Amino acid sequence: MRSSIFKPSLVVLALLFVIAAATILLFWPAFHSYFFQDDWFSLLISNVGSIGDVLRFFLPRTDVVYYRPLGMQVPFYIAQSLFGINPMPFRVATLSIHFINGIFVFLFLRHFLKLKWLSILGAFFYLTSATHFTIFFWAATFAFVLAPFFYFSSLLSFVSGRRVVAWLVMFIGLFANELLVTLPAILTVLLLLQKKTKQMSSLIPYYLLSLGYLGLRLQTNQFSNDQSYALVNSVSQFLRTLRNYYLWLFNWPETISDQFVKFFTLNPVFWSGFKTYVLAYLAVTVIWFVLFLLLPLLLLAYRKQLKAVVPLSFFAIIFTIITLSPVLIFSHHAFSYYLPVPLVGIILLSLLLFQKALAKSSKMFKAGLLFLVITAWYFAAYQNIQLNLLVHWAPQRALKAQAIQTKITASYPRLNDNASVFVGGGNEMKWALGDQNALWVLYHNTTIKTVYTNGTDPLHRVIRLDEK
Repeated sequence: MRSSIFKPSLVVLALLFVIAAATILLFWPAFHSYFFQDDWFSLLISNVGSIGDVLRFFLPRTDVVYYRPLGMQVPFYIAQSLFGINPMPFRVATLSIHFINGIFVFLFLRHFLKLKWLSILGAFFYLTSATHFTIFFWAATFAFVLAPFFYFSSLLSFVSGRRVVAWLVMFIGLFANELLVTLPAILTVLLLLQKKTKQMSSLIPYYLLSLGYLGLRLQTNQFSNDQSYALVNSVSQFLRTLRNYYLWLFNWPETISDQFVKFFTLNPVFWSGFKTYVLAYLAVTVIWFVLFLLLPLLLLAYRKQLKAVVPLSFFAIIFTIITLSPVLIFSHHAFSYYLPVPLVGIILLSLLLFQKALAKSSKMFKAGLLFLVITAWYFAAYQNIQLNLLVHWAPQRALKAQAIQTKITASYPRLNDNASVFVGGGNEMKWALGDQNALWVLYHNTTIKTVYTNGTDPLHRVIRLDEK
């Protein structure tokens, strides 16, 4: 009888404990991160008092670009109703769902690779990828931990023959994150790979769902007029975006995208100031490329076995491209938190080639190579997060928001209607507090006005309309 994932051996249990501990250690700094930026808007619009108001979350808003009622409004409503203005529930929920996603990734990889130990390794790479950094730090991106949850839940239901369940999960998932629109294309490639073309008609409901969703979004939501949603208009621009996503997949920090003076030339000031970090990212990229891609391909070509890995390799590459395609069209709206689903395609491709090329190698040899990759991967992810804590806008704005919240609420436990609060720090503080939203949330009063100045003192003064 085949052993079940739910009855693991002591060795597997110990391994899972190590993976869980490594993941928690990696993202532990996020548990001290406060609300900032879009969090305040989400808290504001989700602060309702009736079931009818909750149901209205599902009516598309015309003042925002996204439609994620299950990814934003509902989670913020539940967390705010139960715990008040407290970011900790989001951190705990994100970590919990992240671990579930790790199980889904394990099951997905095992479906194709057929090896439990290799699939556990793939789940480790997924769970400890620095692409999840912003998702852990920023509650407003909670929808992006839900995206892989629904994506892989639906996909696994489909491959196990539960087609109705798969469609229902996709339907629900679209209310959490729009990235599920690509699922029908993935299922099409999967059926082609399995030579099940007669089952293509079963995908019609999935395509109708995606098309209906896209039609609804185009009718009700508007993209911002600023440059962040400008479409790619040149090949060089597209390649730069693709370069950034590729580097982020291998634990390069998100801010690296701003440090290129040429396509592959880093800003010398950044290089000199953060040389140790850059070398760590470069090391994991080279080691991964050599041991998981170049060396296996050369070995398979030498043995004339490339044909055996072509179908599944093609699926893994197409999986990455298709799941990333919705955001490749934007020239500036590129963030690493779009990568958790595409990342699995790269992991599948790499582990497949490694498995096939070194199938006859000794266990000690393979263990040594894997130890090298695992060490480099985790070290780069750790260095990524340490650098992000210093320079990334998310933790920096969270710190600013928490500092000003503490100072304002301590100095002014109550504010009268129409009070004006003058806050120094300019645009950065305005971003951190979500413009007017933070004080509206903290004081439950939308008549308060926050005025941002360029002063160095984070809180200048509070005046009321009746003061001269």
